[in-house]
Amino acid sequence: MRGGFQHYATLLEDGRAIRAASTTRLPMPVLVLNAVLGLPQSPLLEGVRQIADDVRADLVPDSGHAYPADNPAWVAHRLAAFFAAPAA
Repeated sequence: MRGGFQHYATLLEDGRAIRAASTTRLPMPVLVLNAVLGLPQSPLLEGVRQIADDVRADLVPDSGHAYPADNPAWVAHRLAAFFAAPAA
């Protein structure tokens, strides 16, 4: 378990490195998916809006932390729609 949790040990350092390397805003649309029963979506959106102008978001119904496994058909449909849509 300790080895599995080491992935999370670097999150703050990773965030600092990403912010330091991010000198321009993302020009492409960005999709933020979150589980209905997952973390609150507003902090996720706030973070993405700091680096992207065209942010699109959805809550995956009937899902928790592992939303692609909880509702794979919905996620596949949403991803297909996102990648097929023209940029705003």
